[in-house]
Amino acid sequence: MVFILLVFFMFVPTLSSAEEITLYDLQGDWLNKEYYETLAATKSPRKAVQGIEYTNFAIVPDQENHRWLQIFNFHEGLWFTITGLQPNIEPDIYRILFHDKQEAGHATQNDRFYVQPGKPVNTIEWLFATNYGKTAEEHRVTFIHAEPDLQRLVNRTVLAGIYSDQNGRLFVFGENGVAQWPDTTFTYKVGLDYIFAECDYFYFLDEQNGNIGTEWYAFEWQGNKLYIYTTHFSKEVSELIERDEKPLYVLNPK
Repeated sequence: MVFILLVFFMFVPTLSSAEEITLYDLQGDWLNKEYYETLAATKSPRKAVQGIEYTNFAIVPDQENHRWLQIFNFHEGLWFTITGLQPNIEPDIYRILFHDKQEAGHATQNDRFYVQPGKPVNTIEWLFATNYGKTAEEHRVTFIHAEPDLQRLVNRTVLAGIYSDQNGRLFVFGENGVAQWPDTTFTYKVGLDYIFAECDYFYFLDEQNGNIGTEWYAFEWQGNKLYIYTTHFSKEVSELIERDEKPLYVLNPK
């Protein structure tokens, strides 16, 4: 009987990592780990994005395939259609399979994901090569799963909470992106794109007109106090957001 069991297990095929991990397991928003670590330490999206080129990406289902959105500096992005993952010789490394027809050209080569076995998947390493010079340069960038989505993760890290001003009035920044101030309630987003901003900021959303921004406020953490400022556009660069000199509110976390 023991001999029969040994023979049986010798011929039972084992599941490979490629059979355990598919694009369906990787759906959602993914945030650069280095960016997030700086964000958590400083509570400043502007400081966190400095020097980070590949800030985030998203993998979303699209009919029988998936769409891979690569974002650079939270300012520009490229869409690619990907059809699946192919296991590499190296353990837990999968080659990304691209559809024959694409909307954009590739800035990277030999794109692969390193994904440790096990579900849910919380970390991905994106392995790729760039060839801007004569020789290819290998890159390895780590991303964490932004749960439940990118904006909520950032908001939860830098702003979400209950505060009071010097007069005891309550200011609430909800994890769902809804703020309740003493005189108003509004939906907001934390600013991530700092190409045209000289300060950390959040902005009111006009949800009925395509989620566009209607008002911009700057914020800054000084010690354990949250400073809120009004903003203006630069006289030198019309699209550049700058904060006003004096704070509008100085808030203490409750």
